[in-house]
Amino acid sequence: MKYLRTLIVCLTLLAVVSPVWADSTLDRALGAFYAKNYDEATVAFKQALSDDPLSTFALVMWLETAHRQNKLQDVATDLEGQVDKKPNDANLQAQLGLADMYLSSEKMSAVTRGQAAFDKALTLDPNCAIAHSALGLYYFTSEKVAKAKNQLSKAVEVNPRDIMAHERLAEITMIEEDKPEISIPMFKDVVKALPNYPDGWFFLGMAQEKSKKQKDAITSYERSIALDPFALTRSVYARVRIARLYQDAHRKDLAVQVLQDLIKQRPDFKDAKQELSDVESGIIHKDDDPPDRNVQLQAQ
Repeated sequence: MKYLRTLIVCLTLLAVVSPVWADSTLDRALGAFYAKNYDEATVAFKQALSDDPLSTFALVMWLETAHRQNKLQDVATDLEGQVDKKPNDANLQAQLGLADMYLSSEKMSAVTRGQAAFDKALTLDPNCAIAHSALGLYYFTSEKVAKAKNQLSKAVEVNPRDIMAHERLAEITMIEEDKPEISIPMFKDVVKALPNYPDGWFFLGMAQEKSKKQKDAITSYERSIALDPFALTRSVYARVRIARLYQDAHRKDLAVQVLQDLIKQRPDFKDAKQELSDVESGIIHKDDDPPDRNVQLQAQ
């Protein structure tokens, strides 16, 4: 059973800015990823990163895809080669740093290398947005929320199109700052930008649920589930949370069906069995548990 690092794959916008950055390459890549067509997804995510070297989102998804193919070291080696050719390219240094951070669960020495790469990137360019974004992601997964927010805020100041930074800031707003209503329009921008992104729909549903908009939440969760038929990422939680909403709406039959399907799709996700047992026993859960930052993803 494998534990993957946080899949940091969600878009959002701050309330103070509202650009529309619909990206057909990313949308196509996401479609391939969630269909488990990883070779096609790899090509598309690399193309998206080539088109926009500041796209932390494209980089993270490329790394996530590589991890599922057991090719993370290949990606790191690729980036190392690029850095050797252009040692003063701050963006490449930051990209290599994030790749090393992804490798850190396999090689602890990669953490030190990753931090060194971030330091060099910011020495070369103190305004390197992807370095600030990557550091923010690192602090966020380390539960150092204040530091994460500081770095992510710097990232979006330099690059308002940094989807990763916006996504984490939105989640901080929703969960850490307990302001779900403010995050709703932010997540709506997410799904407008990438309508095939199931995690965006999940987080929108979560914000709606926390804002007592249960019907809207069910619609968003249903969309998340439909876009991620193999329950690869956050839609595992969409399934659990929608089952609770069905149960609360006195549709135990729907709740049971969703959880039974989840158990078949993700036999490694043990929480589903407990949730099913609770539903069958009539136990009602409150909305008291945000999704784990370290999502247990399907072993490939």
